[in-house]
Amino acid sequence: MAIRCKDSAVLTSMGVISSIGHSATEVWEALVEGRTGVSCIEGFDASSFACNTAAEVTGLATQQLGINPKELRIMNTHSFMLMKCAVEAYEGGRLTDFPSEMVGFYAGIGMVDYEISQMLPTVAKSIKIDSSVDYDSFYTKGYREIYPLWPLSMLNNIALSQAAIRLQIKGENLVLSPHADSGAQAIIEGVRAVMDGKARAVVAGGVSEKVNPLSIARGLNLGFLSGNILRPFGARREGTIMGEGAAMFAIERLSTAVARGVTPLAGIYGWGSAFQKREDFKGPTSEAISAAMNAAIRKAELNPEDIDVLIAHGDGTLAADANECQAINGVFSTSLQNLKVYASKGALGHTFAAAPALDIFIAACILRDGVLPSTINASPVDRMVRFNLVIDEGVKIKAHRIMINAQSCEGQAVSIIVGSVEA
Repeated sequence: MAIRCKDSAVLTSMGVISSIGHSATEVWEALVEGRTGVSCIEGFDASSFACNTAAEVTGLATQQLGINPKELRIMNTHSFMLMKCAVEAYEGGRLTDFPSEMVGFYAGIGMVDYEISQMLPTVAKSIKIDSSVDYDSFYTKGYREIYPLWPLSMLNNIALSQAAIRLQIKGENLVLSPHADSGAQAIIEGVRAVMDGKARAVVAGGVSEKVNPLSIARGLNLGFLSGNILRPFGARREGTIMGEGAAMFAIERLSTAVARGVTPLAGIYGWGSAFQKREDFKGPTSEAISAAMNAAIRKAELNPEDIDVLIAHGDGTLAADANECQAINGVFSTSLQNLKVYASKGALGHTFAAAPALDIFIAACILRDGVLPSTINASPVDRMVRFNLVIDEGVKIKAHRIMINAQSCEGQAVSIIVGSVEA
């Protein structure tokens, strides 16, 4: 049955984009059909990289976003995705009903890298005959080729500021970065702002970083990118694969939504976070993941057996999946056979700051349609998996409470519980 809730926070609208679709409908249909957005990288020549596949967003028509041409020079893929999804969530949730000062804006945003092409005019003006850099020339005339606002393009809060200006959002705001925990914490902070009365409504969610040479090199150096297939909880898993995407939500109190005649998509009932890491692995320990899940369950005033579906972090790396597997086996030891587990990254890639937001979008669709997609590329499953990981094909399910897990590459673990709503 739906949760007859207190005046909790609810999602009333969402904007979504990923490698498998440019709208919530397209993304959900692709997931149900078992499609993946992971393919050979097209944005640049990645043939020399050990990992040359990713889940890229292509075909995004930036001209349809109504962005001032001058602002395009300090925007990039992450900015465009944030703008698109924020506008959809804001307008779909009819947040113009609220004073602009009482609408908040919270986002987790991935790393922002400079584009090599942005420095080429400067370098060209500073090259000696022997092809070395003439630094005297660079500091006297070459630097003038740098667009004055170019350094701003590498500040991830600039993307949020541009979207806020477009939507005239003037309330509480925050940017967190760069891993999956940041997207989860942004949504949690948005919920807190609404429940504490700091905002009547918020736009909150997460945005991935752009797949480019620097992001791929960074992932390889940190050791979490490897291979070319992402296998969540798979026995043959080798590492994760980067993905692009974003999901933003309109969030408000249930009573406010009912008063405005807005139908909630899902409620947010609990959350928890924890931190612990060890020298041999940068991600969170199984103890930290367990602590985050238990905290979320307590916050929601539930028991482990009340959780119908767990959307796992499941990034396909050896240690992270092993730690999460151990944590799930422990926390849900009394209900493992009834718990359905799903991981989205085989289809969407690892979208980092956007990952938990995209998973919350998936949870809302599961609650609405009663369908749980299959976890792509997981078979054969690791022997540590004692829970019911949905593989091969999706299943019909009557779910009411869904937990979403998110992890950073630095020891943080976050869990969020969403569920169906009965006013």
